Amino acid sequence: MLDPIHDYVGIPKNKLVPPNSLFGVEIEMEGQDLLSSGYASPSWKVVPDGSLRGESQEYVFSQPLPFDASISAVNALYSDFTTARCKLSPSIRCGVHVHLNVQRLNIVQLMNFITLYLMFEEVLCDYCGPNRVGNMFCLRTKDAEYFLYALREAAKSNSFQVFQTDRLRYCALNLKSLFKFGSIEFRTLSTPTTPGKIVDWISIIHSLYQYSLTLTTPVDVLSLYSDKHEEYLLREVFKSHSDSLMTSGLDKKIKCGFRYARLLAKTVDWNSYTVEPKVDNPFKKVAAKVCPDKRVVPTSPTRVYNERGNSLTQNTPRESRITIPLNASAYEQLVRDLSEPTPEPAPDNNNENTNGSVAALHNLWVRRTDTQYYQNLSGTFNSTNPPRPNPSISALQRGPNPVRTTRGRR
Repeated sequence: MLDPIHDYVGIPKNKLVPPNSLFGVEIEMEGQDLLSSGYASPSWKVVPDGSLRGESQEYVFSQPLPFDASISAVNALYSDFTTARCKLSPSIRCGVHVHLNVQRLNIVQLMNFITLYLMFEEVLCDYCGPNRVGNMFCLRTKDAEYFLYALREAAKSNSFQVFQTDRLRYCALNLKSLFKFGSIEFRTLSTPTTPGKIVDWISIIHSLYQYSLTLTTPVDVLSLYSDKHEEYLLREVFKSHSDSLMTSGLDKKIKCGFRYARLLAKTVDWNSYTVEPKVDNPFKKVAAKVCPDKRVVPTSPTRVYNERGNSLTQNTPRESRITIPLNASAYEQLVRDLSEPTPEPAPDNNNENTNGSVAALHNLWVRRTDTQYYQNLSGTFNSTNPPRPNPSISALQRGPNPVRTTRGRR
């Protein structure tokens, strides 16, 4: 079973919102006599926006709301504009940003939605207004194809870290908000002077989301396109809102979006897709690590060995960390030793066996007393330069000549 998005991107549990609280809305507005910071509303808060000019405000949901409550909140805000006799004159700088809560979707469900969105992206952008097509603050995939490249890399690497940057923040579909809110942001709608278009836009996104939940994998989107005519497909997905999305050249625009959707859907085998959370459990026991040269170093559950450059570092949760410079022959000897079963430590703590046996290897990592053996193999042990005592580490933790010793942390 795949992990939900909030685990995968590290959203704390205290920031999770109810599953039915799907929408967050931000409305940028310019004009005169606007509702200011003193505006009291249970659904809205007023924040400044440095990207606007003249008298301007940004109105933001106080918290995510369900679909019906979001519609009511937008209508209530514009009703308050009318009551306060605000003169609304939104410019090309003003836009409406709608956040869709995907905290509890898994990765494949999120990719289902994104793939379906890509197929209709040009149609959706046309609905949002001509000044939003090619706008540098809401670029379509057609205008910034690196967005598609980043999506494919995220699917291949099981990591959305590529989107945690401002370079992709101004795409029409902004995924950077995954890491802050567990949401995806639609940036394409221009600010209207009446609430109708915002209400319809939220309804369109909701229809797209509901239909994506019926899909098993992104490949289902391709089958959907192959089986149905473009107009019929539009009506099936968007239902009663399909009439407002009808546009000239519908077939060409959906065909263009299908090309991007196909590239994403064919990136990996979604039926066998598995991911690991980005924020791993710090107490999770690791049985083995793969070194950069792809050789597996068998270890005990509490010990992880990593090769970095010409050194070997042991990281243990409760013990100190030590790095020893190794050459190729010393590293190969260490791999051979670790490949054999590791016995229990010798009962005699004064036994300083340095012949490279399994017992000596075990004592090396448990007591930090046999580093000289592997340093001799590497020719890096210097008997004329004895180690300096470290008062913060006990005698049993100090090795004869550790290159670097730091206090381990849990």
